[in-house]
Amino acid sequence: MKKSIYVLVASLFVAGSFISSCSSPDKKADQNVQEAKEEVKDAKQDLAQAQQDASAEFQKFKDESNAEIDANEKRIAELRIDMKNEKREAREKDEKKIDALEKKNHELKEKLEAYHNDGKSDWREFKTEFKHDLDGLGHAFNDITVRNTK
Repeated sequence: MKKSIYVLVASLFVAGSFISSCSSPDKKADQNVQEAKEEVKDAKQDLAQAQQDASAEFQKFKDESNAEIDANEKRIAELRIDMKNEKREAREKDEKKIDALEKKNHELKEKLEAYHNDGKSDWREFKTEFKHDLDGLGHAFNDITVRNTK
């Protein structure tokens, strides 16, 4: 009899522990839903912050690039003035080069204005390509003033 009481008490203890450790599926589901909602809220905040940062970075890049394009326009005007003092043959040759540089500068300005940072396109790729083109244009300005006279 003593043995059966111990078995009964042990069984009740195990059953009680099992029942108390198990919470209802509804309660667990509610917890999971609440955690998921919090994760979604955090993700939305992170996304909004990332978009704001990207927008600020794009605006900064756009302002810097527009400043370089404006500086190129001034250099074109200066080159046109300096070109008037050259001989006719050199002037015609330089005029064609300057016209090509002016066209490329204008194309870069249009490309920058046409780009929309909507998150769908690859911003880094655009930035790298645009910066490369702008730097190449700067080198072309430096090369136009060099004369090979041997």
